Amino acid sequence: MLGVWNCLLMMDKGVFPKELEKNVYTTYLGGMFRSIRFGIDKAHGGGNAIQLNYLMEKQAFHYDNETGRFGTDPDRKKIKEAVKQLAAELLEIQALGDYDRAGQFIEKYKIISPELEKALEKVKHVPTDIRPIFAVEKGLE
Repeated sequence: MLGVWNCLLMMDKGVFPKELEKNVYTTYLGGMFRSIRFGIDKAHGGGNAIQLNYLMEKQAFHYDNETGRFGTDPDRKKIKEAVKQLAAELLEIQALGDYDRAGQFIEKYKIISPELEKALEKVKHVPTDIRPIFAVEKGLE
């Protein structure tokens, strides 16, 4: 999550080209689905579900009922501000060591929404990961 924020910061400072911004958001969104597919009971899956739900609440990402697809804020104004707010929220919780606030945040956002459930159902047949089998492994079995 902070990697996205750092990319935005580097664009603002002219280190990365501004044209990269749209790709950062769409890649970020796509990457969330990969992690969530492993399950929200796993650290990365749960963390990405929290981010997705927070950003959906802030209208940085949206779900299109007609197409059944998720997308990013078209003008990218809401998403940039929402990423900034999420980074601030998470860093403040960590800095203060606020266990109760962290628990409330997790309880609120670590969920599978009906929209997310529909999207995950569509890709259920796609493997979550591939495990290559190397010829040398067969000789070790």
